[in-house]
Amino acid sequence: MRTLTQAILTRAATLLALGAFACDAASSNNPQPTRYGSISVTSASDGITPFAPRAFFYKYASSTSAACDEYQNNGTCRVWQCDSSVYSNSQQVTVLSAGAVGVSGAKQALDLTQDSTGSYGLPGFDGAPLWDGGETLTANVAGSTDYPATTLSVQAPAPLVVTAPEVPTDAWTIDTKTDFSVTWKPNGANYVFLAITVETPALQADGTMGSNYTPGLDCAFAGASGQGTVPASYLQLLPKPPELVAHALDVLTFSTDEQRIGDSDTELRANWLALSAQPTFQ
Repeated sequence: MRTLTQAILTRAATLLALGAFACDAASSNNPQPTRYGSISVTSASDGITPFAPRAFFYKYASSTSAACDEYQNNGTCRVWQCDSSVYSNSQQVTVLSAGAVGVSGAKQALDLTQDSTGSYGLPGFDGAPLWDGGETLTANVAGSTDYPATTLSVQAPAPLVVTAPEVPTDAWTIDTKTDFSVTWKPNGANYVFLAITVETPALQADGTMGSNYTPGLDCAFAGASGQGTVPASYLQLLPKPPELVAHALDVLTFSTDEQRIGDSDTELRANWLALSAQPTFQ
């Protein structure tokens, strides 16, 4: 099972994690990938600062067990149980260089640069909308001796407007004893996704204290329905207490393309982020 580990998982990777736990059937004709690439670009509704474009290319340094497994799944929502020790061991992942990485078709040039951690980003990104919806976005990975050249394309998702809940300007507490509902204006997307990420304190490889980010819960609601509900019983399974655990709640839609070349598996994802908050679940 594919996982994202502490070496590459940040709050921004909430958006990648929605699809990062699909198991690939291994066979002699379709071997399990050993190298992975994730490219993510995001636009957001008014009042929300989107995550800057990011890309990660990596391989596992050794064979490891899955970091996260489904604990509950009702066909719409999934609750995850994660082994944070897997996420905290950055030695289990080797970050790779994939050469020049860029995304064309957006309103501005997205030429990503690799930083000292090995991940790719866009320094100075101001959060301006990257598309109106419907444009073709193409990612070009030049490739290197570590990672093959790859081209991927997606259709940019249309803007998504969440009509409820309204995120309060002060602290937001969500009661886990009642169902949690979200509504939106249908925008033609097949699905609208809700993701809750869990942040826990963790000792990093360099001996400093930092944070681990793991998936807690995600849901895929029918986009045309205009509404979705997370059962209270699922909310109650999220890690607590708030003194030790923080949560991030995102509602979004996205388009994705995935390419397999040899032993590499690369994904491009274009997200429209319609709600982003850090509530307390009690």
